[in-house]
Amino acid sequence: MHSSKQTDVFLSISSNPIIEDCNTIRFAQYPIPFRTALLDDQKESPPFTVQDFSHIRPTPSPHFSMMGDADKNDIEHWLGRARDDPTYTSELPKLLPQ
Repeated sequence: MHSSKQTDVFLSISSNPIIEDCNTIRFAQYPIPFRTALLDDQKESPPFTVQDFSHIRPTPSPHFSMMGDADKNDIEHWLGRARDDPTYTSELPKLLPQ
């Protein structure tokens, strides 16, 4: 990812994601309720380590974070409601990072 801001990223990958010139990015494994048959045939993706090319230091990057369980549950709930009712958007703003 390059030059992204305030974005939640759900991944099912076997490699590590790379970001550059990004800010306020949150990462998590792809939610199980939204996996397709194609993803279900694959092994569970291993934990990944985000590589931040804008922060090449031994200290944690300030540009991204990993979503906690509460964050993932809130997003999964919203995505489920949005999937069932495409006009449902009332909860989205309070779920996004500030």
